[in-house]
Amino acid sequence: MSKKELKLFRSLIFLFGLVIIAVAYFSAPIKEDIQKWRVNYLWISIAASYIAIFFPLFFPPRDTDSSGGAFISGGMYYISDGVFAAVSILLAILVNNGAFLSLFWPLLLQGILFFFFLIQVYLCVLTAEHISSVSRMENQKKASVTDLRQYSQMLSITASSLGSDNAELKKELDAICNELRYLSPSDNATAKNIETKLFLALQEISEDPIFTSREASNFNAMKKAAEISLLIKQRKAIY
Repeated sequence: MSKKELKLFRSLIFLFGLVIIAVAYFSAPIKEDIQKWRVNYLWISIAASYIAIFFPLFFPPRDTDSSGGAFISGGMYYISDGVFAAVSILLAILVNNGAFLSLFWPLLLQGILFFFFLIQVYLCVLTAEHISSVSRMENQKKASVTDLRQYSQMLSITASSLGSDNAELKKELDAICNELRYLSPSDNATAKNIETKLFLALQEISEDPIFTSREASNFNAMKKAAEISLLIKQRKAIY
């Protein structure tokens, strides 16, 4: 099913449930000695509980980056949803059995309950958004370091095809690749600046003639590798 079809199907289920409640309301036998408002309150509470149960299906907690926010807040969502529905129906049964002399107290209690339910819904949504926001920030911090690791690994693999006369360069590039594996992500501006320099330096090595010509000297590549090693040391000091 497409998203549009799923939404339509969900709406049809919801409406069908309301129809069943309405039919039950008009068809259910009523005791002659019971007050009408008690019966009405019972069925209104059932309808309200039914709507509350469907609430998460129409307004689910969003998690755009699969960070787990929807799972955590969803659990809170459904627990508060179930508590509201259960207490509402319990109140309705008590009213129907004559526990309250007037409609004031059950309405007040249910209003307070609904107020806390809405607060809980807000907190659930807020939790999901916060977790998602933190996850996005962490992913942004990791992005440049991940790129450096991948690029250095590719460069190390490329260098492995060089001859034995470039053994020192291959060793340096392997060392750089290993060092970058243990580089911690950071959102520090200085760290980001160093990471940019590292990436540019790696690009310069990859464009060195040593990879395209057997007669080329590895002097510049070695010099750049030493520069990268120094930059990595500087970057490791920043968290």
